[in-house]
This record gives sequence, C-alpha cells and structure tokens, in this order.
Amino acid sequence: MTTPADCVELLRAMVRFDTVTPSASGRPEAEGELGAWLADFARRWGFHTRALPVAGAAPNILITCECGHDAPWLLLDSHLDTVGVEGMTIDPFGAELRDGRVWGRGAADTKGTGAAMLWALHESAAAGALAWNTALLLTVGEEHLQPGAQSFAARDLPTLGLRPWGVVVGEPTGMRVVAAANGYVRARVVTHGVAAHSSTPERGRNAIVDMARVISRLQSEHVGRRPAPHPLTGAGSCSINLITGGTQINVVPEQCEVRLDQRITPDQTPEQALAEMDQVLQRLREEDPTLRVSVAAAETAAPLPHDQNTAVAEWASATLRGAGQDGSIVGAPYTTNANRFAQFGLRCVVIGPGDIAQAHTAEESIGVEELHAGVRGYRALLETRDRS
Repeated sequence: MTTPADCVELLRAMVRFDTVTPSASGRPEAEGELGAWLADFARRWGFHTRALPVAGAAPNILITCECGHDAPWLLLDSHLDTVGVEGMTIDPFGAELRDGRVWGRGAADTKGTGAAMLWALHESAAAGALAWNTALLLTVGEEHLQPGAQSFAARDLPTLGLRPWGVVVGEPTGMRVVAAANGYVRARVVTHGVAAHSSTPERGRNAIVDMARVISRLQSEHVGRRPAPHPLTGAGSCSINLITGGTQINVVPEQCEVRLDQRITPDQTPEQALAEMDQVLQRLREEDPTLRVSVAAAETAAPLPHDQNTAVAEWASATLRGAGQDGSIVGAPYTTNANRFAQFGLRCVVIGPGDIAQAHTAEESIGVEELHAGVRGYRALLETRDRS
C-alpha cells in the first residue's frame, strides 16, 4: 500500500482494512493488521511506536513524540475497531470518495478521528510547534467492553513513565467538547423453576410464567421510571431487550433469562442501578416466598463524571474556539474509552470530527471538510499549552 499523500487518503486507506470488532467478527486480532500498518507509517515520520499487548486481542499501538523533557504529556486516543457491516448498502471497505465525503464502515466511528489525530501530530511535529509531549494511543475492542482502554490504563500506563495532564478521546462530536457521558449496566435477570414433562406440568414450576410476572413488575417500577436528568447528558434510559427460556417443546422450562440495558447518568453508579433492580425483585419475593429470581451484572461501565474533567474541558473549549471550531462543552448519552480512563483517575474529554448520527449506519460517511476541521482542531490542541 502506497504512502497516503494527505489525511483524506490516510483515512481511505484505514477504511479499507476490515477491523470489525472481535465480538462481532469472531477474529480475536481483527485490528492487528491496521495497527501494524499505522505503526510502520508513524515510524517513517520519525515517531516512536510500541505494540502494547492486550490479553486475547490484537495489541494497542502507542505512538509518541516528545517536544521537551519538561513538557507535560497529552494523551490522544482513537479506537481501531468498528461495528459489523450487516445491512450496509454501500461497500463497507470501499472507502469511496464522492460528493465531498469518504464512505465506508468506520469513516465516522472512528477511523476519521484516528486519521485526523495522526495527521495533526505529523504536521505539528514537522513544524516544531508541539507544546506537549504527545502520545497517540490506537486502541482495540472499544465497540465491546473496551479491553484496549482498560488494559492500557491498568497495566501499561503505570510503567510507561508518562502521566498525561489530560486525555482527548476521539469520537465524532462535531468538534464539540464532551465532558460528561452516561455509563451503562447490562443486567441478567434469571427466574429458576423446576423442569417437568409437559404432560404433567403440575409437577414442575414454569420459569417463563414466573418471568412474565417479573417483566411486568420491572417494566412498571424500574424500566419506566426516569430519574432527574443530568444537566449535560440528559436522562438515563432502560429497556428489556433479550429473553431466552426453555429447552424443548415438551419440557416445562426450569430457567428463563432476560437482559436489560440501562444507561446511567453521572449522578448514578452501576451498583446503585443493580440495587434498585433488586429492590423491585425483593418486593416480588416477599409477595411470593417460593419465587426464585436473581439479578446480576453482565457488563458495566461507569459514567464519565463532569467535575473530574472541568480543567481539561475548559482548556479544550477555549483552544478550539480560538481556532474557529465549535468547542462548546456538552454531554453525551453514549459510552466511550473515556469512561474507562476516568475510572483510573485520568481527566478526559471526547472530541472529534464528524457526526455521531453517522455511526453504525448503513451508509456511514464523513465529510472531507469535517476531516480537515478535525486536523485543524487537533493541531490547535497539540500546539496550545494549558497555563492554569
């Protein structure tokens, strides 16, 4: 593959790599080829690169450029994986350039931010304009559980000798500054019955029938309840989205399971959300002591708290506005790598070119002018030191 001549060509080259996230593609190292190619590309520009192992996955790629020993570190992050391509109505890996846009899976979410970050780092370094020692982290697995971000924060960061003043996570925000974001709790609720032959159902206990009562109560007392909205991220949400039960048509089912997806605001914690679900179930247990029902977390991600990120958000907002970008401080209802980094005490904001409405769509794309605006915005951040 030839060396891209500009950021648009870099993005198109990235989109041509199939990096559908391992949980969807079944390929544990789905991002490995793209990560290795970008590392080689960065070394040609004189940057130092490292492959940082992630258990059971392709490695993260860390690209660094130091401008001076006394300068603080700024960490940029962009993920390499994408969601699946089922239902797409364009060639997901064609990277077509037409109508002033780059088309393909990941163009917006979020190879566009990665291309803009790397190109901005190249331009700022070549101009001798870097105000920060800069690390660009290209992470794996963000679309499912964020193992790349978690591995870096827990294992690599304490040993690398750099503690970033702030972290800029790349996602398509229209160059607005996301300083708070919702987290999530994906919970498993299980009813336990007694199996029996369907010719004598009275000898068993039907877990699906029990689950019908549980669903009705959860829907009325938990799913439909809305806590006060957060000033930046809005209200949380909750829905029952999966149900499984039974083994075959002539057996009374001994187990039934539903999965809930609850989006929690920065005013909540995953533990609180689970406790509230269990309180609803406990009232059912008290009404019927023979009911066996349990709730447990299948996956969780803590929210991104606004207060922790105020200094970085205000610096980024002022810097971007000074460079002619939007720069307004907002919140987001979705979860990113920033949620994971924040759990380790890092101050994070989410900023990037493109529109989140394009993410995961059948005709995903990003505008060429949006991409160029991303390069300008990231350059402004790389070349402007916090003075507070």
